[in-house]
Amino acid sequence: MDFSENSSVPQPQPIESADDSSRFLLHSKGEINFVIRELIDKGALVTVYFQHNREFILSTLIDINPEKNYLLFDVGGEAHSNERLAASERLMFVASVNGVKVQFVTGRAKMVRYRERDTFIAALPNDLLRLQRREYFRVGIPFSANTSCDIRSSRYGNHTLKLQDISLGGISIIADGPLTGIKLGEKLDDCTLNLGEYGQFQVALEIRRVAPTMQKNGVVQTYLGCQFVNLKPAYQNIIQRYLVHLQREQNALSR
Repeated sequence: MDFSENSSVPQPQPIESADDSSRFLLHSKGEINFVIRELIDKGALVTVYFQHNREFILSTLIDINPEKNYLLFDVGGEAHSNERLAASERLMFVASVNGVKVQFVTGRAKMVRYRERDTFIAALPNDLLRLQRREYFRVGIPFSANTSCDIRSSRYGNHTLKLQDISLGGISIIADGPLTGIKLGEKLDDCTLNLGEYGQFQVALEIRRVAPTMQKNGVVQTYLGCQFVNLKPAYQNIIQRYLVHLQREQNALSR
């Protein structure tokens, strides 16, 4: 496919920073990397604006390296446009995936050889705009997955609860039966999150949602929406890898 600036494919237009969109900015490196990896995995078409947003090429993101803080993206179809892009101090990337607009800004890019082809390399962004998203996007966990959350509480006792979904911000867990007396905002400091082959580690949770639900068989289950409290960066990285694993599994099943 020719990703030149003369392509007839419609391009998403850039959204300059504004007060009403600032709440959609991601600053967490883990979340930023996750969104960029999603663009890579889905082969999303990306419009790269340069020369003060007056010019653009159409491209795709090829790879990222969070440890070395760079991303790789395809060159355009015209040498002159590629030269002008490489001379620009500021690049704006705009894409749309699953109906959600993604936008981020990097500094100067330079051309390198990657897997025997010309490719642009640039630093990873410090923040990323993801419109029409929840505070953290969650990924559902298959019922068959070997995951759980162990809760130890002087008020509620010790319980091993099933995970319903997970994000970098928190988890939803399922308790059999009603939980009387549980309060929104309550903190559970002694919990163990078990992600199967991705390992287990200690986390602190804050209760943000309590939803008792009657099942078809008449059994009551309680869904707890929990936010991580001061989650360590190392654990964020584990969860990020697990999220990527879950999405790849879901994408494989949908093909």
